[in-house]
Formats: sequence, structure tokens, C-alpha cells
Amino acid sequence: MLIHTNVANYMEFKPVDGSYVYKAGGKVHKVPLTPKEAMKSSMLSLTEKTRMAQFTMWVGSVKKDDPRSWRAGTISKTTLPLDTMTGAEFFKYWKLDSGTVEFLTHVCALYRDDSYVRRPALEIVTRMQLYLESRTRFAGMTSPYLYPLYGLGELPQAFARLAAVHGGTYMLNRDLDGSPVFGPDDLTVEYAEDGTAAGVRVGDAVARTKLVIGDPSYFGGNTAKRGSVVRAIAILADRLPEMEKDGATSGQVIFPAGQAGRANDLYLFCCSASHKVCRVRACVSLSGVLFSVGVCV
Repeated sequence: MLIHTNVANYMEFKPVDGSYVYKAGGKVHKVPLTPKEAMKSSMLSLTEKTRMAQFTMWVGSVKKDDPRSWRAGTISKTTLPLDTMTGAEFFKYWKLDSGTVEFLTHVCALYRDDSYVRRPALEIVTRMQLYLESRTRFAGMTSPYLYPLYGLGELPQAFARLAAVHGGTYMLNRDLDGSPVFGPDDLTVEYAEDGTAAGVRVGDAVARTKLVIGDPSYFGGNTAKRGSVVRAIAILADRLPEMEKDGATSGQVIFPAGQAGRANDLYLFCCSASHKVCRVRACVSLSGVLFSVGVCV
């Protein structure tokens, strides 16, 4: 979306230094990036590392539109019906340990829960390929993630810049003297006869539009709750020990639901002055680090 709308031209991004995964017992592991790192990782047994290496090599060779590339197996080549078999059937064929399946689906395919067991196997393969391709998209990438310089606040700001280029107006409920323009009931959503949102009313004036995006409180109870997102932000004195050991100043830590005792995964993102989200005074020995935790429940 950012590229399609040219909003990316008004932003700068920096790769996230590291990708990590939490295991029950309080241990955080670095996600292996190379076959050498995978062999040294303590997350999997030696036998399971071999199986996983064969599996990931096969995933990289699959072509979505070429069923001939869906042949799998080391001895007996079997063409897997990736478009019809479920994720549960898919991983049963590969005989991977449950811990390996959890890692592949939650850390690589980025499923937030265990819904992958009912999803088409081809979808799972495509999502894992996206992870692998993202990690090698730019030279020197040490994780598959990018994060905007100056933080996520750059996203709406970049849209506002693009709107201004095309004659749009961006207003943040402030008059020229700084006082609020709208009171609690001054701005309401206008509805069409079929009940869909058709515009925004301010006093006697109505701005017509095909789409209204806003907080649920603006829609007067005409919304349905589908879920909740729990977020927390913490400012800490330093990085995670695992990040410090790798020399990483930013990182993404995924807490799989099964390891954290939850129904959905939890994500911890750490960034610092390297992404220009905080400033550290020269006289302070500890680096300022900003942690953001988000989870869908």
C-alpha cells in the first residue's frame, strides 16, 4: 500500500537488526539466519535441524503456479496437493516436531494463533517464502523486518504530506489560536438511506465521501466489536541481553501463544536511537531503548 500510493517516497526506513523468539522458561533465542547459525542454535535437536533444513530448502523451491514444483520427499517423490490439503495434513506429511511446526508457523509464517491447521497448505508455504525473501531483499539484512525512521507516527504524517501535494487539507481539531474547533457533539458521521456512512457533518455543513474512517466512538453505536488489541510501551535502560550480545540496537521478539500461555501470540518490538525514536545524552552511559508490546486477544 505504501508503495502503490507513493507514500513510501515521503518516509525513510531502516532494517530491524534482529529477530528473536521466546521459549517457555524465560529463554529468548535468536532466529537463525544462515545454515551455520541454524546448526549452532539450541532451539532444535540435531536430527530436527536436518529435517527443518530439508523442509526450508523445499519451501524455497516451490512455485505457486507450477504444481510440478510441489513434489516433495527425499526418496519417494510425492506431489502434494497444496491447494486442497490443510495445514494439519501438510505438517503431518513432513513429520516435523510440534516445536518446529510452532516455530515455522508463528515466527516465519507469522500466524498469530493456530488457525493455520485449517488453512490451505499453499497459503502457509507462500507466507514462509515471503519471510525468506524479505530477509534477503536488501544487502546486509539481519532480519526480515523494516521500521520507519522517527517511529510509526511517520505513517499518518507521510499520508498528510502526499495529500497536501495533491491539494488536500489536513486538520487536527485546532483553530489558528490553538483552541479546539470541535466540541464533543459538533462532529458527527452522516449516513445514507441504506445505513452506510456517507460523510461527516460539522454544524450545518456536510462533507460527502464514499468512505469514513474513524474511532468507534464517532459512529454512535453502529459498530460491532470483533476483538481487542492490548498494547503497552516501556522505556528501559538497555537492550535485551540477547540483543546486546549480537550488537543489535533493534529487534522483534515473538512470544508464540503456546509458550506464553495465551490464545494469541504476543509481539515485542525494541527500537532505540538508531531508528531515531529517542535521543541519548552523551553523559549517560546507558542507551535509551523503547519497547512496544502488542498482542491481539
